[in-house]
Amino acid sequence: MKRIVLPALSLFITASLGALDYGMLLTQQLEATDARVSTPSLSDDVNSYTVGVEPRFSMIFGDSADLYISARMTINTSREPLFIPELMRSEYSLRHNKLMISLGRMPYTAPFEYVVNGLFDGVKASFYYPFGTLYCGLWYTGLLYKNEANIVITDDDKHAYLEPVDYGRFDETYFASRRLVGALGWEHPSVAGIFSAKTAFIFQIDLNGADENSGAPLNSQYIMARFSLPYRNLSFQLGGILQTAETEGETSAGFTCDMGLSCYLPVGVTSLLSLTGHFSLDNGKSAVPNLIPINSKSFGRITDISPSGISAFTLDYSVRISAVFSAMAGILGYIQNDLPEQSGRKGCEIYAQMTWAPLSDIMVNLGGGYDISSDPKWKINVLMTLSIL
Repeated sequence: MKRIVLPALSLFITASLGALDYGMLLTQQLEATDARVSTPSLSDDVNSYTVGVEPRFSMIFGDSADLYISARMTINTSREPLFIPELMRSEYSLRHNKLMISLGRMPYTAPFEYVVNGLFDGVKASFYYPFGTLYCGLWYTGLLYKNEANIVITDDDKHAYLEPVDYGRFDETYFASRRLVGALGWEHPSVAGIFSAKTAFIFQIDLNGADENSGAPLNSQYIMARFSLPYRNLSFQLGGILQTAETEGETSAGFTCDMGLSCYLPVGVTSLLSLTGHFSLDNGKSAVPNLIPINSKSFGRITDISPSGISAFTLDYSVRISAVFSAMAGILGYIQNDLPEQSGRKGCEIYAQMTWAPLSDIMVNLGGGYDISSDPKWKINVLMTLSIL
């Protein structure tokens, strides 16, 4: 990291011309829930209160380069330790004609965001052409804060994730699972003026090492594509992922797809109705799941549902009530396929959220819902965000 930050600071000190910007983001989040299932959770407490302070700094160097640095201090009353520091997006970007190169800690979201979506340390090169944007990136995950990265691929990853941060053993308890992640992708907002497309080849290599006390490394590869076709007030979406993975001499392959239909309703206020289907069939007999998210983000809104091994339908309705109020409500029905002892387990989530944004720098979100299943769960969440400068 020093090899990235120090040259950037040198440029900042020596630059005679440049646009400087700085500010701070303050967040408060109150959550009450009993939606605790098999996915990683650091606490069994039903209630949690979190405060986040995130200062940011950015500077533009002429017409060809810019620097962005941000950090965060989180205070969570339900976890130990109470204070957690994080280096957030810290990125230096250099542009030349149709090429842009980014170095440092940067965000990356794959065409399927529930497979790869988060911050990564490394380098990314993007090439902008009339026929679309080509990009390639190579990143390392072992310097990220584990609860921000959410990399839980193997049982060893899960055990390390669940262990509280110990400042006496900081190196062993703070950082995320060590993985090398690479991506090669292409995006186009309007192919032939008809549809948009996002495609990518992504891989992750396990760098944790294996010994008598740890499990076998697990590597995986993904070929994914997503297409969107707008027609008047309608939009059709279709996407798929072909995954291959290897561990302990076993190789497996799986396919996941989703499809959706969105419609802007011809009513007096801006409103959108969306229907989405997700299909990831898995009989649970293989040691390797049908779909292995690199960043394990929940597919459900209430219960922590993995996108692997489920069939799900989602119906969402969102509306902009006024200039300061918006709301959404929806229902998600799912069937679990990948757990032999729970094959055919069904659930249905009902959820809603209201957003109040009286100013561009102030936002309050109030949301929650209920999961109707053999093991019912509920969640209520309040998030307040204030941006200073």
